[in-house]
Order: sequence, then structure tokens, then C-alpha cells
Amino acid sequence: SVKPSVSRSEVNPLEKEQVVQRLISDIETQTKESLRTLRWDAEKQRETILSSIRQKAKEEATLYKEQELVDLRRNLIQNESQAKWKIKHDLLKRRAELVDGLFEDVRLDLLSFVTSTEYEVVFTKSLLKLSQRDDINQATLLVKIDEIELFEAILRALQLPYKVMGSEWIRLGGYILVSENNRLEIDNSLDTQLQSHREWFFNHSKLVL
Repeated sequence: SVKPSVSRSEVNPLEKEQVVQRLISDIETQTKESLRTLRWDAEKQRETILSSIRQKAKEEATLYKEQELVDLRRNLIQNESQAKWKIKHDLLKRRAELVDGLFEDVRLDLLSFVTSTEYEVVFTKSLLKLSQRDDINQATLLVKIDEIELFEAILRALQLPYKVMGSEWIRLGGYILVSENNRLEIDNSLDTQLQSHREWFFNHSKLVL
């Protein structure tokens, strides 16, 4: 009778483990041999370089060696300066990324505030306070283009005769009041407030190089 053949999948697991262990052992042995060879080559190269330097030092004239030292110092100073510039450049870039991330979160918070009912209340109170000033009679409010109707409604409720105009400079919210004949400008826009806080942060934070 013919015996059934044994497939690869039927190989004893113990034999598989032994094969794997032999492979690992062979790899470790080859790696160690390669490392020893590399160390030996590196040491030979080091000895060769040192020998060449000693021989060259003996052969060179004093003036040439002094000039070589001058060039070396110059190169070291230049390399040090370039390294310092790169480090400072990288730090400045990282600082800008941190600040951008921080104020992007603030910007998103302001956009969330603009969509809340508190937003209208805050700027109604702000305009009511301005209306009590004696130096403002006729004025124009510059607002975000899609908030023209909102501020017109606020002015009607307060019975203030100010004009309302859309401004592409205002992207977050708030308003800029420009009095008659441009004698007075009051910037209560969220955009300016965010930029002012950003500048203050740069000037007063610990992230100064």
C-alpha cells in the first residue's frame, strides 16, 4: 500500500521552533562577526588618519600651521554661528506654531460666542453706553457683512440714528464706530481684540528668545 505524503503544514511544531532558533542563532553570529569587522576597520582607519596627521604636522612649516589654525578658528566660528541661527530659527518656528494653535482655539471660541444670544446682549449694552457720550451724535457702524440686519435692529431698539455699513475687515464680529467727519473711531470688533491679545501675548509671555 502507498503511504500518504506529509504536507508542510503537518511538520512538527517543535521542529519549526528548532529551525527558527537556529536561524536566530546564525543571524546573531553573523551580526557579531560583522560588528567585530567594522570595529577593526574603524580602528585601522583611525590609526591611519592619526599617523597621517602626525606625519603632516612634522612636515609643515610653522607659518603654514599658523594659517591652518586661523582657518580652523574661522570655520569653527562660522559653523557655530550657523548652528545658533538654525536653533533660533527652529525655536521661533515652534513658538509661532504654539501661538497659532493657541489663538486658533480662541478664534473658534469667539465664533461660538457670536452665534450665542449673549453676543447680541453684550453689544447692545456696548452701544447703549456709547450713546451716552456727548461727543457722538451722528456716526457710522462698520460691522460684519452678514450682521448688518442684526445691528440695524439693535440701533432701532436703542433709537440711535447711526448708519450701518458692512466691512470686509471684520470677519469675527463686533463693530467699529466712526463718528461724523471721521473725528472719532472706536474699535470694538472681535478681530481687533483677538489681534491685541495676540500681540500682548508675544510681548509678555515667557516664549521670548
